[in-house]
Amino acid sequence: MSVATPPRLLAYLRRATLGLPRHRRQELWDELEDHLLTRSRHLQASGHSPDAALGQALTELGAPTRVSVGMGRVFQVRPLTFALGLLMASATLLALRPAPAPEVLNVPSPLAAFQDCAGALPSCLTSTPGDVWLQPEEVAAALKRQGVQASVNKNGEVIIIWQEKQITVPTFLTAGGQPFVGAATLTGVLMQVEPRLRVWGYNRMPILQAGSVSLTLSPAQGQMTSAAYYRSLGRVLVGKWMAGVTVKPSSSSDPLHRLTTALAPGEVVMLVTRNADGSVAFDVTPVGTNGRVRLHSPHAQLTLVTTVGELRPTSDPLIPALLVRLTNVPLGTPAPDTVPADLQP
Repeated sequence: MSVATPPRLLAYLRRATLGLPRHRRQELWDELEDHLLTRSRHLQASGHSPDAALGQALTELGAPTRVSVGMGRVFQVRPLTFALGLLMASATLLALRPAPAPEVLNVPSPLAAFQDCAGALPSCLTSTPGDVWLQPEEVAAALKRQGVQASVNKNGEVIIIWQEKQITVPTFLTAGGQPFVGAATLTGVLMQVEPRLRVWGYNRMPILQAGSVSLTLSPAQGQMTSAAYYRSLGRVLVGKWMAGVTVKPSSSSDPLHRLTTALAPGEVVMLVTRNADGSVAFDVTPVGTNGRVRLHSPHAQLTLVTTVGELRPTSDPLIPALLVRLTNVPLGTPAPDTVPADLQP
Protein backbone atom coordinates (compact mmCIF):
# COMPACT_ATOMS: atom_id res chain seq x y z
CA MET A 1 0.00 0.00 0.00
CA SER A 2 1.51 3.34 -1.05
CA VAL A 3 1.81 6.21 1.41
CA ALA A 4 0.18 9.48 0.40
CA THR A 5 2.55 12.37 -0.20
CA PRO A 6 2.09 15.04 2.54
CA PRO A 7 0.05 18.02 1.27
CA ARG A 8 2.73 20.64 1.96
CA LEU A 9 5.32 18.52 0.14
CA LEU A 10 2.96 18.33 -2.84
CA ALA A 11 2.52 22.11 -2.75
CA TYR A 12 6.30 22.60 -2.62
CA LEU A 13 6.92 20.24 -5.54
CA ARG A 14 4.27 21.94 -7.67
CA ARG A 15 5.86 25.36 -7.11
CA ALA A 16 9.44 24.10 -7.48
CA THR A 17 8.70 22.53 -10.89
CA LEU A 18 6.40 25.27 -12.15
CA GLY A 19 7.31 26.52 -15.61
CA LEU A 20 9.60 23.65 -16.54
CA PRO A 21 9.09 21.78 -19.85
CA ARG A 22 6.41 19.13 -19.35
CA HIS A 23 8.70 16.27 -20.40
CA ARG A 24 11.33 17.40 -17.86
CA ARG A 25 9.04 18.35 -15.00
CA GLN A 26 8.37 14.79 -13.76
CA GLU A 27 12.08 13.96 -13.69
CA LEU A 28 12.83 16.89 -11.42
CA TRP A 29 9.68 16.24 -9.35
CA ASP A 30 10.86 12.68 -8.65
CA GLU A 31 14.42 13.84 -7.87
CA LEU A 32 13.24 16.51 -5.43
CA GLU A 33 10.69 14.26 -3.76
CA ASP A 34 13.23 11.49 -3.22
CA HIS A 35 15.75 13.93 -1.74
CA LEU A 36 13.24 15.58 0.60
CA LEU A 37 11.78 12.30 1.88
CA THR A 38 15.27 10.86 2.43
CA ARG A 39 16.34 13.95 4.37
CA SER A 40 13.10 13.85 6.37
CA ARG A 41 13.71 10.23 7.39
CA HIS A 42 17.25 11.13 8.43
CA LEU A 43 15.96 13.93 10.67
CA GLN A 44 13.31 11.66 12.20
CA ALA A 45 16.05 9.21 13.12
CA SER A 46 17.75 12.11 14.94
CA GLY A 47 14.67 12.72 17.09
CA HIS A 48 12.45 15.02 14.99
CA SER A 49 8.73 14.45 14.70
CA PRO A 50 7.62 13.62 11.11
CA ASP A 51 6.09 17.08 10.68
CA ALA A 52 9.15 18.91 12.03
CA ALA A 53 11.50 16.73 9.95
CA LEU A 54 9.68 17.54 6.71
CA GLY A 55 9.58 21.23 7.62
CA GLN A 56 13.33 21.37 8.17
CA ALA A 57 14.03 19.43 4.96
CA LEU A 58 11.96 21.94 2.98
CA THR A 59 13.67 24.88 4.69
CA GLU A 60 17.14 23.50 3.95
CA LEU A 61 16.37 23.07 0.25
CA GLY A 62 15.22 26.68 0.00
CA ALA A 63 12.28 28.57 -1.40
CA PRO A 64 10.52 26.62 -4.18
CA THR A 65 10.64 29.64 -6.50
CA ARG A 66 14.44 29.73 -6.17
CA VAL A 67 14.63 26.02 -6.99
CA SER A 68 12.30 26.51 -9.97
CA VAL A 69 14.35 29.38 -11.41
CA GLY A 70 17.66 27.55 -10.90
CA MET A 71 16.45 24.32 -12.43
CA GLY A 72 14.78 26.19 -15.28
CA ARG A 73 18.19 27.49 -16.27
CA VAL A 74 19.63 23.99 -16.09
CA PHE A 75 16.93 22.51 -18.32
CA GLN A 76 16.97 25.31 -20.90
CA VAL A 77 19.61 23.49 -22.93
CA ARG A 78 19.70 21.66 -26.25
CA PRO A 79 18.71 17.99 -26.29
CA LEU A 80 22.32 16.93 -26.89
CA THR A 81 23.42 18.64 -23.68
CA PHE A 82 20.46 17.61 -21.54
CA ALA A 83 22.44 14.82 -19.87
CA LEU A 84 24.92 17.40 -18.65
CA GLY A 85 22.05 19.52 -17.39
CA LEU A 86 20.61 16.60 -15.46
CA LEU A 87 24.00 15.93 -13.90
CA MET A 88 24.13 19.57 -12.80
CA ALA A 89 20.71 19.24 -11.20
CA SER A 90 21.74 16.04 -9.43
CA ALA A 91 24.92 17.69 -8.15
CA THR A 92 22.82 20.52 -6.68
CA LEU A 93 20.77 18.02 -4.69
CA LEU A 94 23.79 15.98 -3.64
CA ALA A 95 25.22 19.14 -2.07
CA LEU A 96 22.22 19.03 0.26
CA ARG A 97 22.75 15.43 1.33
CA PRO A 98 22.19 14.61 5.02
CA ALA A 99 24.91 15.81 7.37
CA PRO A 100 27.25 13.23 8.92
CA ALA A 101 26.42 11.72 12.30
CA PRO A 102 27.05 14.24 15.08
CA GLU A 103 30.15 14.02 17.24
CA VAL A 104 29.21 13.12 20.83
CA LEU A 105 30.52 15.38 23.61
CA ASN A 106 30.67 13.66 27.00
CA VAL A 107 29.04 15.46 29.92
CA PRO A 108 31.01 14.73 33.10
CA SER A 109 28.69 14.27 36.08
CA PRO A 110 27.69 16.28 38.06
CA LEU A 111 28.55 19.41 36.09
CA ALA A 112 25.24 20.05 34.33
CA ALA A 113 24.34 23.23 36.21
CA PHE A 114 24.33 27.00 36.28
CA GLN A 115 27.38 28.78 37.64
CA ASP A 116 25.34 30.50 40.32
CA CYS A 117 27.86 30.32 43.15
CA ALA A 118 31.19 32.02 43.60
CA GLY A 119 32.93 28.84 44.73
CA ALA A 120 32.22 27.09 41.41
CA LEU A 121 32.03 23.77 43.24
CA PRO A 122 30.01 20.94 41.68
CA SER A 123 28.07 20.37 44.92
CA CYS A 124 26.89 23.97 44.77
CA LEU A 125 26.32 24.09 41.04
CA THR A 126 24.02 21.08 40.87
CA SER A 127 21.36 22.81 42.99
CA THR A 128 20.07 24.74 39.96
CA PRO A 129 19.68 23.28 36.45
CA GLY A 130 21.57 25.26 33.85
CA ASP A 131 24.51 25.05 31.45
CA VAL A 132 26.19 21.79 30.53
CA TRP A 133 29.92 21.83 31.16
CA LEU A 134 32.33 20.23 28.70
CA GLN A 135 36.07 19.56 28.65
CA PRO A 136 37.79 22.01 26.25
CA GLU A 137 40.11 19.34 24.82
CA GLU A 138 37.16 17.15 23.89
CA VAL A 139 35.33 20.04 22.21
CA ALA A 140 38.43 20.91 20.17
CA ALA A 141 38.97 17.29 19.16
CA ALA A 142 35.34 16.89 18.03
CA LEU A 143 35.55 20.01 15.89
CA LYS A 144 38.85 18.92 14.34
CA ARG A 145 37.31 15.57 13.36
CA GLN A 146 34.78 17.58 11.35
CA GLY A 147 37.41 19.59 9.52
CA VAL A 148 37.41 22.69 11.75
CA GLN A 149 40.70 24.08 13.03
CA ALA A 150 40.51 24.13 16.83
CA SER A 151 42.92 24.18 19.78
CA VAL A 152 42.98 24.87 23.52
CA ASN A 153 45.11 27.64 24.97
CA LYS A 154 46.79 27.70 28.39
CA ASN A 155 43.67 29.21 29.99
CA GLY A 156 41.46 26.36 28.79
CA GLU A 157 39.73 28.47 26.14
CA VAL A 158 38.86 26.78 22.86
CA ILE A 159 40.27 28.73 19.90
CA ILE A 160 38.36 28.02 16.69
CA ILE A 161 39.22 29.08 13.14
CA TRP A 162 36.20 28.43 10.99
CA GLN A 163 35.06 29.91 7.69
CA GLU A 164 38.14 32.17 7.81
CA LYS A 165 37.12 33.67 11.17
CA GLN A 166 38.70 33.17 14.58
CA ILE A 167 36.37 32.80 17.56
CA THR A 168 36.99 31.91 21.20
CA VAL A 169 34.92 29.78 23.59
CA PRO A 170 35.74 31.10 27.09
CA THR A 171 35.92 29.04 30.27
CA PHE A 172 33.49 29.89 33.08
CA LEU A 173 34.17 27.08 35.49
CA THR A 174 37.17 25.36 37.03
CA ALA A 175 36.58 22.25 39.13
CA GLY A 176 39.35 20.06 40.52
CA GLY A 177 41.88 22.14 38.62
CA GLN A 178 40.15 21.33 35.32
CA PRO A 179 38.66 24.16 33.23
CA PHE A 180 35.27 23.63 31.56
CA VAL A 181 33.38 25.41 28.79
CA GLY A 182 29.60 25.66 28.57
CA ALA A 183 27.69 23.89 25.79
CA ALA A 184 25.31 26.84 25.43
CA THR A 185 28.25 29.25 25.37
CA LEU A 186 29.79 27.14 22.59
CA THR A 187 26.49 27.42 20.69
CA GLY A 188 26.48 31.19 21.05
CA VAL A 189 30.06 31.48 19.82
CA LEU A 190 29.40 29.29 16.76
CA MET A 191 26.39 31.48 15.93
CA GLN A 192 28.78 34.40 15.42
CA VAL A 193 30.14 32.61 12.34
CA GLU A 194 27.08 30.67 11.19
CA PRO A 195 23.79 32.48 11.95
CA ARG A 196 21.83 29.58 10.40
CA LEU A 197 22.90 27.35 13.29
CA ARG A 198 20.05 25.17 14.55
CA VAL A 199 19.49 22.87 17.49
CA TRP A 200 16.90 20.16 17.99
CA GLY A 201 16.14 17.20 20.19
CA TYR A 202 15.11 16.97 23.83
CA ASN A 203 14.31 13.37 24.79
CA ARG A 204 17.16 12.06 22.62
CA MET A 205 19.63 14.79 23.59
CA PRO A 206 20.15 18.14 21.86
CA ILE A 207 21.86 18.10 18.47
CA LEU A 208 23.62 21.24 17.25
CA GLN A 209 24.22 21.72 13.54
CA ALA A 210 25.92 24.63 11.79
CA GLY A 211 27.10 24.01 8.26
CA SER A 212 29.43 21.01 8.33
CA VAL A 213 29.59 21.01 12.14
CA SER A 214 27.27 18.60 13.96
CA LEU A 215 27.57 17.98 17.71
CA THR A 216 25.46 16.30 20.37
CA LEU A 217 25.68 15.68 24.12
CA SER A 218 26.08 12.31 25.77
CA PRO A 219 22.79 10.94 27.14
CA ALA A 220 24.25 9.69 30.42
CA GLN A 221 22.25 12.16 32.53
CA GLY A 222 19.05 11.92 30.50
CA GLN A 223 16.66 14.86 30.32
CA MET A 224 18.59 16.65 33.07
CA THR A 225 21.19 17.42 30.39
CA SER A 226 18.57 18.68 27.90
CA ALA A 227 16.88 20.88 30.50
CA ALA A 228 20.22 22.30 31.58
CA TYR A 229 21.34 23.01 28.02
CA TYR A 230 18.16 24.70 26.85
CA ARG A 231 17.83 26.87 29.96
CA SER A 232 21.35 28.16 29.50
CA LEU A 233 20.81 28.57 25.76
CA GLY A 234 17.80 30.71 26.62
CA ARG A 235 20.00 32.93 28.76
CA VAL A 236 22.54 33.24 25.90
CA LEU A 237 19.86 34.16 23.36
CA VAL A 238 18.10 36.70 25.56
CA GLY A 239 21.47 38.34 26.18
CA LYS A 240 21.98 38.54 22.40
CA TRP A 241 18.55 40.01 21.66
CA MET A 242 18.54 42.40 24.66
CA ALA A 243 22.13 43.38 25.30
CA GLY A 244 23.00 44.75 28.72
CA VAL A 245 19.95 43.50 30.62
CA THR A 246 20.04 41.27 33.68
CA VAL A 247 18.63 37.85 32.80
CA LYS A 248 17.06 35.63 35.45
CA PRO A 249 15.45 32.19 35.08
CA SER A 250 11.91 31.98 36.38
CA SER A 251 11.33 29.95 39.53
CA SER A 252 9.16 26.84 39.78
CA SER A 253 7.28 28.72 42.52
CA ASP A 254 6.32 31.50 40.07
CA PRO A 255 2.81 31.53 38.53
CA LEU A 256 2.31 28.75 35.98
CA HIS A 257 0.94 29.60 32.54
CA ARG A 258 -0.63 27.10 30.15
CA LEU A 259 -0.43 27.80 26.43
CA THR A 260 -1.49 25.95 23.29
CA THR A 261 0.62 26.17 20.13
CA ALA A 262 0.61 24.54 16.69
CA LEU A 263 4.08 23.06 17.29
CA ALA A 264 4.84 19.35 17.27
CA PRO A 265 5.65 17.52 20.52
CA GLY A 266 9.35 17.68 21.38
CA GLU A 267 10.00 21.15 20.00
CA VAL A 268 11.40 23.52 22.66
CA VAL A 269 10.04 26.99 23.45
CA MET A 270 10.92 29.82 25.82
CA LEU A 271 8.67 32.35 27.59
CA VAL A 272 10.30 35.77 28.09
CA THR A 273 8.95 38.63 30.24
CA ARG A 274 10.34 41.95 31.48
CA ASN A 275 10.27 42.86 35.17
CA ALA A 276 9.53 46.28 36.61
CA ASP A 277 13.23 46.78 37.43
CA GLY A 278 14.17 46.21 33.77
CA SER A 279 15.51 42.69 34.24
CA VAL A 280 14.28 39.81 32.10
CA ALA A 281 12.77 36.54 33.31
CA PHE A 282 12.56 33.42 31.16
CA ASP A 283 11.48 29.81 31.31
CA VAL A 284 12.07 26.96 28.85
CA THR A 285 10.15 23.73 28.22
CA PRO A 286 9.53 21.11 25.53
CA VAL A 287 6.18 21.10 23.76
CA GLY A 288 3.80 18.38 24.92
CA THR A 289 0.94 16.58 23.23
CA ASN A 290 -1.48 18.67 21.17
CA GLY A 291 0.99 21.56 21.17
CA ARG A 292 0.53 22.31 24.88
CA VAL A 293 3.19 23.93 27.04
CA ARG A 294 3.44 24.91 30.71
CA LEU A 295 5.80 27.75 31.60
CA HIS A 296 6.51 29.84 34.69
CA SER A 297 6.74 33.63 34.90
CA PRO A 298 7.00 36.01 37.87
CA HIS A 299 3.84 37.68 36.56
CA ALA A 300 0.33 36.32 37.06
CA GLN A 301 -1.28 37.99 34.04
CA LEU A 302 0.33 37.97 30.60
CA THR A 303 -0.44 39.17 27.10
CA LEU A 304 1.53 37.71 24.20
CA VAL A 305 3.48 40.08 21.93
CA THR A 306 5.51 39.43 18.79
CA THR A 307 8.67 41.56 19.08
CA VAL A 308 11.43 42.08 21.63
CA GLY A 309 10.77 45.84 21.57
CA GLU A 310 7.35 45.26 23.11
CA LEU A 311 8.91 43.76 26.25
CA ARG A 312 8.95 47.02 28.19
CA PRO A 313 8.82 47.43 31.98
CA THR A 314 5.28 48.42 32.87
CA SER A 315 3.10 49.02 35.90
CA ASP A 316 0.13 47.58 34.03
CA PRO A 317 -1.09 44.30 35.58
CA LEU A 318 -1.14 42.72 32.09
CA ILE A 319 2.54 42.05 31.33
CA PRO A 320 3.86 41.65 27.75
CA ALA A 321 5.33 38.18 27.13
CA LEU A 322 7.20 36.68 24.20
CA LEU A 323 6.93 32.99 23.31
CA VAL A 324 10.02 32.00 21.33
CA ARG A 325 10.88 28.82 19.45
CA LEU A 326 14.37 27.44 20.16
CA THR A 327 14.49 24.27 18.04
CA ASN A 328 14.59 23.82 14.26
CA VAL A 329 14.97 27.54 13.54
CA PRO A 330 18.08 29.61 12.70
CA LEU A 331 19.28 30.93 16.07
CA GLY A 332 21.73 33.55 14.84
CA THR A 333 19.13 35.86 13.31
CA PRO A 334 18.78 39.37 14.82
CA ALA A 335 15.21 38.73 16.03
CA PRO A 336 13.74 35.63 17.71
CA ASP A 337 11.32 33.25 16.01
CA THR A 338 8.09 33.98 17.91
CA VAL A 339 5.35 31.39 18.28
CA PRO A 340 1.62 32.19 18.03
CA ALA A 341 -0.22 30.64 20.98
CA ASP A 342 -3.41 30.74 22.99
CA LEU A 343 -3.06 31.56 26.67
CA GLN A 344 -5.32 29.37 28.75
CA PRO A 345 -7.20 31.05 31.60
